Amino acid sequence: MARFVQERFPDREAEIHALYLSSPEFRALCHDFGVCVENIEQLNNSDDFPSESAQQRLDKVRELERELEAEIVEQLNAALTTPGQSLKQRREKHFPTDSDPS
Repeated sequence: MARFVQERFPDREAEIHALYLSSPEFRALCHDFGVCVENIEQLNNSDDFPSESAQQRLDKVRELERELEAEIVEQLNAALTTPGQSLKQRREKHFPTDSDPS
């Protein structure tokens, strides 16, 4: 499913490949993005299109696709600014999960 991300961002192919290999979170994003792209293609080619219900489903999937695309770009940019750290490490640095009340 990373191919859909690579097709969307061909100039970042090496970054995508490296992050895909090192991050289960990024792999999941790539998978979800690929599912969105496939669903959009199916809806566009469906016999039901352009009915109102098909258009509503298409709008929802496109919205999700845009959200996933933004998250992918965010993670790619974060990987550039902090090489050698996993996404989990970067998140924990910026959004600590343990709060010490003392």
